[in-house]
Amino acid sequence: MADVAAPSAAAGGPGSAKPGPRSRGELRGRATQAARRLARWAAASRVGARRMARALGPVLTRGLRGLALGSRGLARALVRQRAPLIGLLHRLLWWGSLALFVIGGRIVADPHSGGTLAEALPLFVGGLGLCATAAFFAASARIRWASLALGASHAGLALLLWAVSA
Repeated sequence: MADVAAPSAAAGGPGSAKPGPRSRGELRGRATQAARRLARWAAASRVGARRMARALGPVLTRGLRGLALGSRGLARALVRQRAPLIGLLHRLLWWGSLALFVIGGRIVADPHSGGTLAEALPLFVGGLGLCATAAFFAASARIRWASLALGASHAGLALLLWAVSA
């Protein structure tokens, strides 16, 4: 290790404009060796990949077939239970709108909450959109009326904040 010197500008180190201490032929030879090693590795890994594909192919095929059958069964169940799922979706829309109303209301009511009035406006507009969706598409009259009332509250506070912030 004593015969290895640190690279310097005179010896073609990082600060010099001269080519490094190795010749172009030596660099080309090393690049060729690296390419051969890479080719041998790729060939060996292809053989391993073929073996693995032969072993795992039937297992993966059965697994994918089972997944397809399961997803088909799930789709059938969802179609059969469509009305309760749509009712659940409408209730989730209403509860999400109520959550936005509470969060926006806390920003408006409490000046020390850390939020500004401009941050509360999108909450009320988004809640109004959720309420409108539930009011237009809900089959239950209870959800339609509740969405109408909550949507009117969202609209009133959104208009108030828009007028104050403008």
